[in-house]
Amino acid sequence: MAFINIDNLENVSELETAPEGTYDLMVSKVEEKEDKNGKAYLMFTLEFMDHPEYYSIRHFMFLPSEEDDARRRQSTMVNIKRFLTMAGLGVTNNFDPQELLGCTLSNAMVTQTEPNDQGQVFNNLVLRKFS
Repeated sequence: MAFINIDNLENVSELETAPEGTYDLMVSKVEEKEDKNGKAYLMFTLEFMDHPEYYSIRHFMFLPSEEDDARRRQSTMVNIKRFLTMAGLGVTNNFDPQELLGCTLSNAMVTQTEPNDQGQVFNNLVLRKFS
Protein backbone atom coordinates (compact mmCIF):
# COMPACT_ATOMS: atom_id res chain seq x y z
CA MET A 1 0.00 0.00 0.00
CA ALA A 2 1.25 3.48 -0.82
CA PHE A 3 1.89 6.01 1.92
CA ILE A 4 -0.96 8.40 2.60
CA ASN A 5 0.08 11.98 3.15
CA ILE A 6 -2.21 14.05 5.37
CA ASP A 7 -0.96 17.55 6.10
CA ASN A 8 -1.40 19.02 9.59
CA LEU A 9 -2.98 15.93 11.14
CA GLU A 10 -1.22 16.76 14.40
CA ASN A 11 -3.18 20.06 14.56
CA VAL A 12 -6.63 18.45 14.27
CA SER A 13 -8.84 18.74 17.34
CA GLU A 14 -12.07 17.03 18.34
CA LEU A 15 -15.38 18.63 17.39
CA GLU A 16 -17.39 20.21 20.21
CA THR A 17 -21.02 20.45 21.20
CA ALA A 18 -22.16 24.04 20.70
CA PRO A 19 -23.12 26.07 23.76
CA GLU A 20 -26.83 26.85 23.96
CA GLY A 21 -27.72 29.97 22.02
CA THR A 22 -28.74 31.29 18.63
CA TYR A 23 -26.83 30.36 15.49
CA ASP A 24 -27.14 30.44 11.73
CA LEU A 25 -27.51 26.87 10.50
CA MET A 26 -27.42 25.47 6.97
CA VAL A 27 -29.17 22.33 5.71
CA SER A 28 -26.31 20.22 4.30
CA LYS A 29 -28.11 16.90 3.87
CA VAL A 30 -31.69 15.62 3.58
CA GLU A 31 -32.56 11.94 3.80
CA GLU A 32 -35.97 10.32 3.40
CA LYS A 33 -36.34 7.43 5.85
CA GLU A 34 -38.86 5.13 7.53
CA ASP A 35 -38.96 4.07 11.17
CA LYS A 36 -39.33 0.42 12.22
CA ASN A 37 -43.12 0.70 11.87
CA GLY A 38 -42.91 2.08 8.32
CA LYS A 39 -43.72 5.69 9.28
CA ALA A 40 -42.00 8.13 6.92
CA TYR A 41 -39.75 10.90 8.19
CA LEU A 42 -37.03 13.23 6.98
CA MET A 43 -33.61 13.44 8.59
CA PHE A 44 -31.77 16.73 8.15
CA THR A 45 -28.12 17.39 8.81
CA LEU A 46 -27.67 20.99 9.92
CA GLU A 47 -24.23 22.60 9.90
CA PHE A 48 -23.23 25.56 12.03
CA MET A 49 -22.28 28.39 9.70
CA ASP A 50 -19.11 30.17 10.84
CA HIS A 51 -18.47 27.46 13.47
CA PRO A 52 -16.70 24.47 11.90
CA GLU A 53 -15.58 23.41 15.38
CA TYR A 54 -19.12 22.27 16.35
CA TYR A 55 -20.73 18.94 15.60
CA SER A 56 -23.57 19.07 13.07
CA ILE A 57 -27.14 18.64 14.30
CA ARG A 58 -29.43 15.86 13.16
CA HIS A 59 -33.01 17.04 13.03
CA PHE A 60 -35.90 14.63 12.45
CA MET A 61 -39.18 15.64 10.82
CA PHE A 62 -41.97 13.08 10.95
CA LEU A 63 -44.51 13.23 8.15
CA PRO A 64 -48.27 12.89 8.65
CA SER A 65 -49.80 9.49 7.99
CA GLU A 66 -53.26 7.96 7.81
CA GLU A 67 -52.68 6.20 11.15
CA ASP A 68 -52.15 9.47 13.06
CA ASP A 69 -54.90 10.62 15.38
CA ALA A 70 -56.04 14.25 15.08
CA ARG A 71 -53.74 15.53 17.85
CA ARG A 72 -50.61 13.82 16.49
CA ARG A 73 -51.42 14.96 12.95
CA GLN A 74 -51.81 18.56 14.16
CA SER A 75 -48.52 18.43 16.06
CA THR A 76 -46.72 16.96 13.04
CA MET A 77 -48.14 19.61 10.72
CA VAL A 78 -47.17 22.44 13.11
CA ASN A 79 -43.57 21.17 13.24
CA ILE A 80 -43.38 20.94 9.44
CA LYS A 81 -44.75 24.46 9.05
CA ARG A 82 -42.29 25.80 11.64
CA PHE A 83 -39.30 24.19 9.92
CA LEU A 84 -40.31 25.30 6.41
CA THR A 85 -40.91 28.83 7.67
CA MET A 86 -37.51 28.96 9.40
CA ALA A 87 -35.84 27.63 6.24
CA GLY A 88 -37.44 30.37 4.16
CA LEU A 89 -39.55 28.05 1.99
CA GLY A 90 -42.77 29.51 3.29
CA VAL A 91 -46.00 27.64 3.71
CA THR A 92 -46.66 25.21 0.90
CA ASN A 93 -48.77 22.06 0.74
CA ASN A 94 -46.24 20.38 -1.57
CA PHE A 95 -42.49 20.54 -1.35
CA ASP A 96 -39.50 18.57 -2.53
CA PRO A 97 -37.35 17.83 0.53
CA GLN A 98 -34.22 18.29 -1.60
CA GLU A 99 -35.24 21.95 -2.10
CA LEU A 100 -34.17 22.45 1.50
CA LEU A 101 -30.52 21.65 0.73
CA GLY A 102 -28.48 24.79 1.25
CA CYS A 103 -31.29 26.66 3.02
CA THR A 104 -30.24 28.80 5.97
CA LEU A 105 -32.04 28.83 9.30
CA SER A 106 -31.05 32.25 10.64
CA ASN A 107 -30.87 32.94 14.36
CA ALA A 108 -31.95 29.38 15.15
CA MET A 109 -32.20 28.52 18.83
CA VAL A 110 -29.97 25.57 19.73
CA THR A 111 -30.15 23.71 23.04
CA GLN A 112 -28.19 20.84 24.57
CA THR A 113 -29.46 17.43 25.61
CA GLU A 114 -28.86 15.95 29.03
CA PRO A 115 -25.77 13.71 29.05
CA ASN A 116 -26.49 10.15 27.93
CA ASP A 117 -25.12 7.03 29.67
CA GLN A 118 -21.72 7.64 28.06
CA GLY A 119 -21.71 11.29 29.16
CA GLN A 120 -22.24 12.58 25.61
CA VAL A 121 -24.17 15.81 25.10
CA PHE A 122 -25.79 16.68 21.76
CA ASN A 123 -27.40 19.76 20.27
CA ASN A 124 -31.06 20.12 19.31
CA LEU A 125 -32.82 22.64 17.10
CA VAL A 126 -35.74 24.48 18.71
CA LEU A 127 -38.47 25.19 16.16
CA ARG A 128 -39.72 28.77 16.51
CA LYS A 129 -43.46 29.36 16.67
CA PHE A 130 -44.85 31.01 13.57
CA SER A 131 -47.16 34.00 13.81
